[in-house]
Order: sequence, then C-alpha cells, then structure tokens
Amino acid sequence: YALVRSTLEQCARVVGEEQRGAAWLAELDARVAALAESAPRRAHLSVLVYSNTGTGGWVPGKGTTAEALIAMAGLRNVALERGLVLHEKVGFEE
Repeated sequence: YALVRSTLEQCARVVGEEQRGAAWLAELDARVAALAESAPRRAHLSVLVYSNTGTGGWVPGKGTTAEALIAMAGLRNVALERGLVLHEKVGFEE
C-alpha cells in the first residue's frame, strides 16, 4: 500500500493538485484503516485472483499489488499458499 500511496501522491504533485491529492489520500487512508479494523472477520476466507485475456491465465502472487490488497482485506491468498511469485501463468484447470 505504501508504494501505491506514494505513486498517487506523486501523480497529484505532477499535475499540480497537491491539495486535492492530499484530501483524497486522507480519505483513502481512512478507508484502509476501516478495512484493516474489520479484517479479522475475514481471516477464515481464501481468495484467488485469476485473469485470462485469451492467451492463458495469470495469477498474482507474492510481490504484487493484488497481494497487498488481499492482505489488507484480511483474506488468505491461495497463490501465496501455492508459492507463486509475481504474476505467474496458470492454466484454468490447475
């Protein structure tokens, strides 16, 4: 989340909207805090993100934004349990 937040902050600075960007980030931080607070209720749930653009499927594992968001929500990422790193090609049947 820190890297995503830093990138958003930099974008606001580049377009000259530091004040609006700061307000938006404050709102985002509040939402992230609320999500973290409620995360324990979801600790028993697992999730697998799978995308397929017609060229085969991809699953985001360790070191991805998806991993950070899944963890923030308090969910278990099946891809991590399988030892997947970054975005790995995975067949639908696997």
